[in-house]
Amino acid sequence: MEYEQLFDKYYKKREKLKQLSENETEMMQRLDLIQYQMEEIKNAQLQPEEDQKLLDEKKRLDHSEDLYKSVLGTYDALYGEGKSLEWTMHAMNQIEDAASLDPTLKSLQETISNCYYLLEEAAYSLRDYYESIEFDPVRLNEIEARISEINQLRRKYGDTVKDILEYADKIELEIDTLKNRDDRIQQWVEELKQITEDLIIEGNHLTVVRKEEAVRLEKSIQNELKNLFMKDTDFKVFFEESSVSADELANIKKTCTYLKKRSSSNIVHGFNK
Repeated sequence: MEYEQLFDKYYKKREKLKQLSENETEMMQRLDLIQYQMEEIKNAQLQPEEDQKLLDEKKRLDHSEDLYKSVLGTYDALYGEGKSLEWTMHAMNQIEDAASLDPTLKSLQETISNCYYLLEEAAYSLRDYYESIEFDPVRLNEIEARISEINQLRRKYGDTVKDILEYADKIELEIDTLKNRDDRIQQWVEELKQITEDLIIEGNHLTVVRKEEAVRLEKSIQNELKNLFMKDTDFKVFFEESSVSADELANIKKTCTYLKKRSSSNIVHGFNK
């Protein structure tokens, strides 16, 4: 793992440990709050995508009469008084006779036959559908009440049922952490120790690499200086050890990231001019 990634891991772990260790009263208040929230979400017994399924069912019930008329009308056009299937069968029989006389009509015969059987299957499905349509005001009231309950949770915990369930998973982990606060602090302290050791190893390796690169840089610049007839000019790279806190390092990293983004942005704008 690179030094930068290790440092990010160290800093985030240290901040989590700091938050967990500092204010016990605040942590207990937080625990009470998220336990209440978890209980409220669990009592709702939400199911994945339940909100969208309820809205779809509500829409069908709201428009059940119109649905019934439209689907029944389609079925009648195919299989009832409209006699579309009957005429399609007549066409299928006629083209079958023609294809027996002229084989070049075989593909058309197959097309018309396929259309007939597809329409027949669709007619059966339409019949099953309109027979299943219910005019159920009781069920509609149940759905509206459930949607209202979910909407109350959405205002608190997320835009969708999926978001609410994801929030529940998140606070479940937090509840476990706060309930086992002392054990978790000890665990994170040990993890920080290991990360610190890894940081020292990686940092020492990085220092060696930088010093090797510094030697190459010195030689390269010295050669350039000679080419410029500046052989009496000396160029040296020096390393100085300093003590910098994790917070200071984090601020330095943020500043460098900001300057890098700003520099890239200026380059882009420059090319656009």
